[in-house]
Amino acid sequence: MTQQRSSAIVTSALLVFSILWLATPIALSQPKVVGEPVLKEIGKRGGQVVISVSDPKSFNPITTWDPKDPLINLTHAGLLEMNPVTGQLEPALALNYEVSPDRKSIKFILRKGLKFWDGDDLKAEDVLFTYQDIIPQAGLPGLIPIEVKAPGETTIVMAVAPPLDRFPAAILSGFFFVMPVLPKHKLAEIVARGQFAGAWSLATPLGEIAGAGPFKLTKYTPGTEIVLERNPFYWKVDSKNQPLPYLDKVIAKIAPNRAEELARLGRGELDLLTLRAEETFDLKLPTGFKLVIDGPEYSFDFWAFNHDVADPDLRKVFQEKLFRQAIAQTIDRKRVIKEVLKELGEPWFTTVNRISPYYEPNIPKYDFDTKAAAEKLDRLGLKDTDRDGIRNLTANKQLEFELITNDNNSRRIAASKLIVEELKKLGVKVNFKAIPFAEFSAKLTSGQFVTAIAGTTHLSDPFLVDAFYRSGSPGHFWHLSGAKEPFDYEKKIDELLDKAAFEFDFAKRKALASELQKIMSEELPIVPLWSRKAILATSGSLGNVEAFTANAFGVQEFMAVIFRK
Repeated sequence: MTQQRSSAIVTSALLVFSILWLATPIALSQPKVVGEPVLKEIGKRGGQVVISVSDPKSFNPITTWDPKDPLINLTHAGLLEMNPVTGQLEPALALNYEVSPDRKSIKFILRKGLKFWDGDDLKAEDVLFTYQDIIPQAGLPGLIPIEVKAPGETTIVMAVAPPLDRFPAAILSGFFFVMPVLPKHKLAEIVARGQFAGAWSLATPLGEIAGAGPFKLTKYTPGTEIVLERNPFYWKVDSKNQPLPYLDKVIAKIAPNRAEELARLGRGELDLLTLRAEETFDLKLPTGFKLVIDGPEYSFDFWAFNHDVADPDLRKVFQEKLFRQAIAQTIDRKRVIKEVLKELGEPWFTTVNRISPYYEPNIPKYDFDTKAAAEKLDRLGLKDTDRDGIRNLTANKQLEFELITNDNNSRRIAASKLIVEELKKLGVKVNFKAIPFAEFSAKLTSGQFVTAIAGTTHLSDPFLVDAFYRSGSPGHFWHLSGAKEPFDYEKKIDELLDKAAFEFDFAKRKALASELQKIMSEELPIVPLWSRKAILATSGSLGNVEAFTANAFGVQEFMAVIFRK
């Protein structure tokens, strides 16, 4: 077999992420035991749950790959998985894995006795088939080669191929090994014909599809619902050795839009629905329902000052970290959270979620302090020299600039107005404007803005969002000229990113992440503002819903342990 044929393809986008209740038990001698913190209480078998999903475009989990897609999470499994509470990467279909000392290969050992939901064995040849034959046909962008071998029924070895000389750590820390392992016996002929991109369409009989997730597809009614039934061959058990999942069935109701999802929740037609903070303000839950509220989402709003702004006087000021620190101290985050988010939010002072294992608490926090902010502005010489109530950039020029945000985000608009009010008290004139999202996005990506309040979603591991931090990246939109002339602190951040790129050891990786956060919090290239709480509306008749946490994957990550009381 040629090296080309024996190479699986990895996407750069993915670098950035038992015992049966039957008379005859399956021979899975190495199940994964689920306990705290994901499983809060031992459940019982039976019942069903109704959830809401969008109408799928396909049942092909590779061509439609999204680690947050509930259907993929509920019906498929990969070698590894992210713990939805801790954010740590853990073995899944793989019992364990080992990175070679030279970081050129990774060896996975599969659990013994694994099966797909149709009862066929899941072996190393299925992993080999997925990574060697399927992924190259999937049409995924940013292809780089790795060599895959299966020296035994439960052993897989993946090694880098030229031009790489070592494995990037993001390939393990991210989503590549979380991708579904698919059955060779179902797809071999299709893949041999080069037709995988069209495999498992919505017209495919569900009996031709198989996966290794907690549930299996049993019925699809276009535009109406998808019925999922318990996978009797699932490879997880609870801490009392009872097979998971507990539920017999999940009914996924297809909703045409968000308004219909909320309406169905209000009528009690759904058992579970994740909510945004602003959706709860006027929400009337059905009798017997409750809200489960957890720490901040993996997304946050921030204020960006264009370091390349056309006005030379503003550009000079915006590039002063003392100015950015002063601005951070004029923002009354607690007031915004109280008045705009109705207490369903948290202040942010860093770019890493406090529930992430990479979070560094010992960082500078420039919280609301107008006296300290005024002192910093005074030190920069930004004083009201003409006594008109507005500080001056120069003798004849006021400290005045524009703030934009997207007009389809009521939260940011309301918060921006409060910020303008606070800055006016400090003698800084801000002209606020809400503009259409397409225009807003275009201004940011092209660097044609002065200041902007925007938002971003980050993963648990900050190094998986390299494009946000790296000075030469388009995602670094507040200082696009940094691609050619980075600041000294940006060079230090780039060095940390380079070190983390090939660092697999968690403790060392965490130390690099701590240093990254300290630099970001001290220099404040962007000013973190706040995040919404993660909120789940749920029927009170369900158990283990309290396990729900603010994670990047959704409530489906807990569906194997949820049960009907």
